[in-house]
Amino acid sequence: MTQDNSTGSEPGDNILMERIAGSDAEALRLLYERHASSLMALCLRIVGDSTEAEQILIDVFWETWNRAQRYDSARSAPLTYLTLMTRSRSLDARRRLKQITVADSANESQPFDRPNANSPSISMGSAPLNHLLEGERAQSLRDALMSLEDEERTLIEACFYDGYTHVQLAAKLKQPLGTVKTRIRRGLTRLRTRLQKVFDEPLDAADGVLADESKAR
Repeated sequence: MTQDNSTGSEPGDNILMERIAGSDAEALRLLYERHASSLMALCLRIVGDSTEAEQILIDVFWETWNRAQRYDSARSAPLTYLTLMTRSRSLDARRRLKQITVADSANESQPFDRPNANSPSISMGSAPLNHLLEGERAQSLRDALMSLEDEERTLIEACFYDGYTHVQLAAKLKQPLGTVKTRIRRGLTRLRTRLQKVFDEPLDAADGVLADESKAR
């Protein structure tokens, strides 16, 4: 069951989206204040450029304002909707900046140059999908991610943050496509099992991307 992010007397995200569809600017402000920092972190993680990330964030909320009537709560929670839109725009910007090509040529021998999850140098804020959560839920997600096998965690990050499809990952890692799909699905299943009593929505966002990436392009 997804949460609606209601806090005390403030309305939840679904109510805010309904109000935005009715041209309520105050509702947009509240939604922005609630999620802008986490979405900005996602932008920065993908594009690596603060100016570009700020523009993406503006575009995301501008589109939310202009197309709020098209939002369907039956298909996704508001945070999932915002996250997937932010990710898509960030990956488009990253491709425009040709960062994927540069990264590929620089890391040909090691496809995914990421810090090891058990390394003492990894910061508390650098865990995958961490930008979507705060406080105790963030710690629960970090613990769950650290429980995954290295291959599962690396593949999930590569899909979500770098925009790789299952087919591309299989080719890059020289592994059977079925193996890649199985590891991603197994990793997400483990995360869901551990976190289903904590907070399900962030994994909805990841799952919506990872479950069918191989058919995306």
